[in-house]
Amino acid sequence: VHRVGGNQTWKVPAENNAQQTPAIVGDHVYAIDDNGILYDFALQNGELRWSLALNWPPVTGINVVADYLLITTRRNNEYWLVMREQEDGDFVSEFNMGEISPQYPAVGDQLVYIASDHVSALDVFDNLTEIWRYDDINTATAPPFYMRPGVSAVAELYVADSGNRVVSLDANTGAVLWVYEGGEQVTGMAADEERLYLSGNGFIKAISRRDQAVIWSGSSNGLVLGGPIVGNGEVLTLTENGEIGYWDAISGDRTYSLGDIRSYQNPGAIAGEQIYIIGEGAKMYGFQGGGR
Repeated sequence: VHRVGGNQTWKVPAENNAQQTPAIVGDHVYAIDDNGILYDFALQNGELRWSLALNWPPVTGINVVADYLLITTRRNNEYWLVMREQEDGDFVSEFNMGEISPQYPAVGDQLVYIASDHVSALDVFDNLTEIWRYDDINTATAPPFYMRPGVSAVAELYVADSGNRVVSLDANTGAVLWVYEGGEQVTGMAADEERLYLSGNGFIKAISRRDQAVIWSGSSNGLVLGGPIVGNGEVLTLTENGEIGYWDAISGDRTYSLGDIRSYQNPGAIAGEQIYIIGEGAKMYGFQGGGR
């Protein structure tokens, strides 16, 4: 779809539903359908370069690191992180995460972090060898969030769990830096140099990365989809009930809010000054600068 006009530029038929987020690298669009068939399309015209069957359904979107594709799949009662070559989809390695469904992985330098009822840090350049493991969490409720530089370590990893906690770990060693218990279930996180932004059903807040003090908090109209998006001194939230909100990152003042009758299905994507969101009935909406 053309970014400005919304006109369709190309479309390719799929044999099965495809609900997981694709990945774009240069002129490649990597997508996977619900039956586990992996595709490589040309971005410019949708030409199929190759496809292959992984034989197991995906449970998260595709992640990209170096020359590899990372895909989390379900095999019977177990979940596996699978690494494939970008060039042709050839198998590289895989890692068994156990019987609890993991969140979308995070990547920092050469490590990939994946969280379920534990957190594993895996070395991408050593066939997903486990570098460290952290077990003292309940089920993860948000994708782990990697941040470098850290304020207490060279790099930090933030993990939210079903015990309404956020745990800060040294991303290189897995050592615990601090634990924050806010009383709310966190489903999305983002950060800047000073603040960690937490969101969930009906709330968004900013806490200090140094001492975990609550800097500001606010209410959202329903569940914040995907978590907050941070940049240029502002925080953007999209909710399931059709609200697009802008917040001042420092003060927490709501600088703009667009209420809408639409019901959104995903956290959306930002490209430059445009925001693109999928709504009910597979309709796509494009907003210029959040409608300001």
